[in-house]
Amino acid sequence: MTAIDGNAYTTDVWGWARRFPAARVIMVRGARSETAPRLQRVKQEYNEKTGKVKKYSRRFYNFNSSIMKLGLYKNIRKTDPLEPGFVSFPCGLDDEYFRGLTAERRVAKKNKDGFEVWRWTKDPLQANEPLDTMNQAEAAATKLGLRSMPGAVWDGLEADRCTQATDVQLDMEDLPLAPKPAEEPAKPKDNPFARLAKSLNG
Repeated sequence: MTAIDGNAYTTDVWGWARRFPAARVIMVRGARSETAPRLQRVKQEYNEKTGKVKKYSRRFYNFNSSIMKLGLYKNIRKTDPLEPGFVSFPCGLDDEYFRGLTAERRVAKKNKDGFEVWRWTKDPLQANEPLDTMNQAEAAATKLGLRSMPGAVWDGLEADRCTQATDVQLDMEDLPLAPKPAEEPAKPKDNPFARLAKSLNG
């Protein structure tokens, strides 16, 4: 499943998302409230001109970005791959990616009533798209039900991925190294004169 940011250019995003089944693509945006559910479908939105419900409302979701950021920052500190929540990154990501992933901090500020509240603040000199897309991916995983998936299902997925496939299509550069298929023994050519002689001799 893919979750795509629908907070900006919503009409254009919907034009792309509608080409795919709702089970494969959803539109998401961060919820403003820190007490919002982890993932929740947005309330029905209406077209101001026609008064009709906008079609994308059926696959548009708000996610609690604050909870997801806290969870992510906690999990990326883990070093044991077998620990629940461990985050694995592919090779080749540069430092700029990780600076973007950690571009926000949670700081305490006082509101107008003098109470201390916590807010996420972004480094003004640093882009935070890696963090945004990580949250959107987490929203997709939540919608797919990965967070509540039973351990037996995870074990089955692990077993499937740890079993070497027997019929694998090789890349072009690997073809010269592939073993040649065993050649079948050549069948004797059909000789009509031999068959005729055999029938005459009984």
